[in-house]
Amino acid sequence: MPELELTSYELLFRFVVGFTAAALIGLEREKYRVNKGKDNRKAWISAPGVRSFGLIGLMGTFTTIIPLMMNYEYLCIPLSIIFMVISVIIIGSYTLYRFVVLKESGITTSIALGIAYATGIMSGAGFLLEAVAIAVLTTLVLAVKVYIEKILRGVTYKELISALEIGVLAFLIGPFVPRGYDPLFHIINLRMLYLFLVIILTISYISYMLLKAVGPNFIEYVAVLGGLVHSEATTVTIVNLYNKKCIGGTTALRALIAIISAMIFRNMILVLALISSIVRGRIDFDVYWKVSFKFIVKSF
Repeated sequence: MPELELTSYELLFRFVVGFTAAALIGLEREKYRVNKGKDNRKAWISAPGVRSFGLIGLMGTFTTIIPLMMNYEYLCIPLSIIFMVISVIIIGSYTLYRFVVLKESGITTSIALGIAYATGIMSGAGFLLEAVAIAVLTTLVLAVKVYIEKILRGVTYKELISALEIGVLAFLIGPFVPRGYDPLFHIINLRMLYLFLVIILTISYISYMLLKAVGPNFIEYVAVLGGLVHSEATTVTIVNLYNKKCIGGTTALRALIAIISAMIFRNMILVLALISSIVRGRIDFDVYWKVSFKFIVKSF
């Protein structure tokens, strides 16, 4: 097996990323361990944290680095297998300890340890950005558990069915919506109308669930994001929430101002991008205005 040409700094950087990415996952588990230790000190002492996750990630990095750095095939493969077996034994032993000794259910921490080991392998193989991205995503999924549980406690079957109906409308019915305009007046773009309705339903449902879970504090954030994506659909959603008395007049006014501000910001960015393209000669100015004029006339 040919030796991989890596400088000492590149090699050290891979080890650092392998440890740090896994330790990031352990940071959330450390916080979970501290909170859990208030009720069960034995579980708090035995639960893995930042150091354990970081070292597991480091073992994953060793698993990949050793075959890449050594010329002796009769040594590198067995050493990699040894690191892999040790990691599996550690994760398996911790899982059995939870089930047998602590009498606790759940395998979230064990799965997180496995992912930490995998990020270490990716770091050792040179996929540094991917390893960090997976670590961040895993940490985010673990961290939002409390909020997800809070939302799910208040979700009724009717609300769950409503979400499934939106999913069916978006992913199952959407592909069958014809392209082009209506066959009678040739005015309404059927695909755009369908997309508009789906966006309204989605934003309405998300806004309703956020209102139910955390109150009206997040409406402005929803309004800003909706204004960047589809300002008209977001405006309709806010008006509907106000008519149903889900939000007050002041909150609705702030949300509408946020929508307008986001829309203006989005349009300014688009105009600047268009001007830049025209100046650089990437878009013919006369052709652009002829196409835009025909599109506006056809829309009305």
